[in-house]
Amino acid sequence: MGSGTISETSLLADMILTTADATGSVDDALALLAVSLDAVREKAMGDLGMRMAIGAISETRGPVCFVFSTFADPASGVPAFTLQEMPRCFAQGAAPTGADLAEYGPISIGDGLEKDAVFMLDCMRRQKMTNPSDPDREPFYSVGGHIDLTVVRADGYEQRTLHTWPDVVGEKIDPFSADDLTFSDGTGADYHS
Repeated sequence: MGSGTISETSLLADMILTTADATGSVDDALALLAVSLDAVREKAMGDLGMRMAIGAISETRGPVCFVFSTFADPASGVPAFTLQEMPRCFAQGAAPTGADLAEYGPISIGDGLEKDAVFMLDCMRRQKMTNPSDPDREPFYSVGGHIDLTVVRADGYEQRTLHTWPDVVGEKIDPFSADDLTFSDGTGADYHS
């Protein structure tokens, strides 16, 4: 998962996957990535406002999650171009408000994200966020397009689209448009059905 320019995050994801395929090892690919990030830290040029999360099955440690960004992130305290292990999970952006949570009820994250993902991301969609790589920029809506659930296993992965919003590539996300009041299946925002 990444955030930033789609072409840059896609290219970087492809490079990481190619490294894992070439080495045949998640551990070796992560070690190479950490060394590579350290090597480019001083040479990085421009405004590369990008963040990447990596979920994998390590051959020595089991499920792991790592994150890095191309900017110093004051929220996490992680320096730019530093591969940081996230022991439990990685998330970014806004969170559901207290009122949203009270109305929705208990969340079952321990059982996986499938049941509650649409609710959580729809709440995040309705909140503007500040760009962590450019905090002086005007806040914007950042959750859009679709929600993909990816489950990583030692023998492969499974990916399914859970929800699609009516966003148009190249246009600003508008979570309050008339088209956005229904889900991709034509129903309204009834999270419990």
